[in-house]
Amino acid sequence: ILIGAAVLVALAATVAGFRMLQARNLAGAQEALGSILVSTSGKDKIAALEKFLPEAPSALRGAVLFELAGASMAVEDYAKAVDSWQQLVSVSKGDAKLVASLGHARALVLVGKPAEAVKELSALKPNAPEAFKAPLDRQLGLAAEAAGDKQTALAAYNDLLQSGEAGRRVREGPGLERPV
Repeated sequence: ILIGAAVLVALAATVAGFRMLQARNLAGAQEALGSILVSTSGKDKIAALEKFLPEAPSALRGAVLFELAGASMAVEDYAKAVDSWQQLVSVSKGDAKLVASLGHARALVLVGKPAEAVKELSALKPNAPEAFKAPLDRQLGLAAEAAGDKQTALAAYNDLLQSGEAGRRVREGPGLERPV
């Protein structure tokens, strides 16, 4: 009985030590990410995030990809943004996945692939939570317009009008806004 109890205590101590090590590693990675975010900008931020991404713990990977996608959008490197958003879509769940999909679709439009964005957004629309319907309709309308798909654009804008969110402004590009 004493040997069995000693084995259980040793096993519990090993598990506790492993968890403590994991928590310490995650805290260190969070600190490193924070340092990148406050000490770099533009292309330097992108380079630092790309270097950090492979060593980032899985619990932090989504945050790194989100920052990488945003930084890429900010410097208008839309091809890199498309890739980062797509990676984020693949590791996300629930609302975070929907947000990443909206970012991916926007980057597709900006990189000159609006028809792909229309396809992606159209697939998201039937199951989108109510809180995401207006942003999704705005994005779908803009993507469909860019793709020359007037029927889809009109349907999306009509759905937006019916939702009561049509009076809000939408960003079309760097510094450009227009009413929907």
